[in-house]
Amino acid sequence: MFRHRFITEKFKELIVHYDLQNTDVMRRALANADVIKRVLQEWTGHKITESLDRYIHLAYNELARMEAVVSDVFADASVKALSAILDDYEADYRAGLISAQDQEDRSISTIRNYLRTRT
Repeated sequence: MFRHRFITEKFKELIVHYDLQNTDVMRRALANADVIKRVLQEWTGHKITESLDRYIHLAYNELARMEAVVSDVFADASVKALSAILDDYEADYRAGLISAQDQEDRSISTIRNYLRTRT
């Protein structure tokens, strides 16, 4: 299990480092760079370098899921920012700096703008 994780992580590093956009490009890059496969073969003890090809798919799939995680993190940050803005409007209202109508109008406008950017 550790060996499989190690190989997959090494391929992920290569994919990220070379910013390769799909597994076909990665496969061609690795085919043209047998040195990389031979180094990984030495590290892992694989007898045939082609047996490393399946890790290309595993690494790419993990990176693809990572993009979803990053997207979720950004979404969470934007919700927190929206919440902070709405809290500021409420604080301004409570401090007497804006009217209840201004607070409502600003809040609705901010929420609408937020929703427009999400689609």
